[in-house]
Amino acid sequence: MEEVTKRFAVEVHAYVLMANHYHLLIRTPKANASAAVQWLNQSYGLWRNRRHDRCGHVFQGRFKGVLVEEGAWVLALSFYLHFNPVAVKNLGWGKKEKKAESLGLIQPTPEVMNERLETLRKHRWSSYPSYAGYAPVPRWLSVDEVLSRVQGGREGYRKKAEDQLRQEGAEGLWSRLKWGSVLGSERFAESVRKRVKVMRETSSRRALYRATTWDAVVEAVEKVKGEKWEQFKNRHGDWGRDHGRSLNKEAIACLENAVSPTKVDVDALLVDIQRHRSSLPGRLDDRLIREATEAGRP
Repeated sequence: MEEVTKRFAVEVHAYVLMANHYHLLIRTPKANASAAVQWLNQSYGLWRNRRHDRCGHVFQGRFKGVLVEEGAWVLALSFYLHFNPVAVKNLGWGKKEKKAESLGLIQPTPEVMNERLETLRKHRWSSYPSYAGYAPVPRWLSVDEVLSRVQGGREGYRKKAEDQLRQEGAEGLWSRLKWGSVLGSERFAESVRKRVKVMRETSSRRALYRATTWDAVVEAVEKVKGEKWEQFKNRHGDWGRDHGRSLNKEAIACLENAVSPTKVDVDALLVDIQRHRSSLPGRLDDRLIREATEAGRP
C-alpha cells in the first residue's frame, strides 16, 4: 500500500482486507484509480504466488469503483468499510440477520455485541485500529480528512463508530447508492451524471450514462416500426413486441436516438446493434447502422 501511494500519488483514507476481497477508500488527485488498483492487484498477485509457489490470477474480474461525495459521506463510508470484519454469519450479522435486526425482529445478546466490538478492534488487516487509537497510524495512511468530521480526534472516532455499531451498523448507507456507482446527495449525484460522457465498463455505469422509462421504450419501438404499441403488443412473434419486452434499456435508448439522432452515442449504438443483430430484422439492422453512421460520423 505504501508503494502504490508513492507510484500513483493516491491518498489512502481507509482500508480493510477480508478473506476473499478488500475495500479501499482512496482519493486520486491524478484521476488514475484504474491504473493504481490494477498495479496493486498485479504486484500483490505476483508476490503472493511466488511466496506460496502458485500461479494464475489471485483476483477475479475488474474492481468495482464508487464515486463518493466529500464530507459526512466519507465518514459514513469509513464506518461501512471498517464494519466488514463484523458482518459475518458467525457473529450473527450475515445478510439475513442484518435485515432481521434492522426490522427489530431479533436483538443481539450482550455477549454477541461484545464479540463484534472485539473483532472490530482487533482485526489486523484494517485501518480501524489506527483510527480508533489502538495502533499507530502508518505514514501512508491519510486519516486527517476523516477525523476532521468528528469531535475528539481518534477517541471521538472510536466512540462514534462503536456507538453506531451497537445501534444500527452502516447498512443504511448503501441504500443511498445511485446507479450502482455514485454515493452522495441528490445534487451531487445529478452533477456527476451531467458530467459523465461515456462509461461502459459495467451495467451500473451504463445506467448512469443514460436511463430511460417504459414509455420511452414503447415510443422508440413505435417510431422504428411505424405502428402504435396497441396494434402489435399482442401479435405473436412480432419482433417489436418481443424487443420492447426484452431488450435492455440502454439498447432501447440507442434505438430511440437512432431514429432521432440528436445526441446519439455512435459507438454505444453500434455495440448494442451487434449484440442483438442476430434477432433483429435485417432491414432494421441495416437502417440503424446507416442512421447511426450518418448521424455521428463526419
